[in-house]
Amino acid sequence: NKRYGLFYVDYETQKRYPKKSAYWYRDMAESGELNLPE
Repeated sequence: NKRYGLFYVDYETQKRYPKKSAYWYRDMAESGELNLPE
């Protein structure tokens, strides 16, 4: 199965782990600037 979203979820423990996209989204939201990778 393909997993979507900003966090990886361990279904056994229900623990959530942020993906790289979660950090990118956080930084974009805090700065108010959209910095796309080249």
